[in-house]
Amino acid sequence: MELPAVSSLVLALHLIPIAWIDFRRLIIPNILNLSLAIFGFAVSVFVFDKTVKNVFLASGLTLAAFLLISKVYSVLRNRRGIGAGDIKFLGAAAAWTGLLGVPWVILIASISGLMFAVASSVFGYAVKIDSRMASGHICRLAL
Repeated sequence: MELPAVSSLVLALHLIPIAWIDFRRLIIPNILNLSLAIFGFAVSVFVFDKTVKNVFLASGLTLAAFLLISKVYSVLRNRRGIGAGDIKFLGAAAAWTGLLGVPWVILIASISGLMFAVASSVFGYAVKIDSRMASGHICRLAL
């Protein structure tokens, strides 16, 4: 196995339990987010020759942006819109994709979430405007 194949395997071995746990319990364990971030940093720096500064910048800006979005939404709507585990997951995803990859993760996750909601509705599950959705499960498709 060459290194990119190994890194893909490592990514898959993280995303599968994240997706399963988030789908079943609507949480993403911190240890899985941390491990995903550490391996993302390692792969980005040692396999794809990104600078440590750029990887930290991508993760940090992503974390800050989604924390801000979460806080603003919470103040405006008086309820939580995105979980802390989801914010950490996006920060870890940024370590893998870089800053320019984050919008693609969000786009693909949004489309996947919409498809999940439509499929749930078709199969008789009530989907309301305030229904909770496991974004770690959805974002897994984007990475």
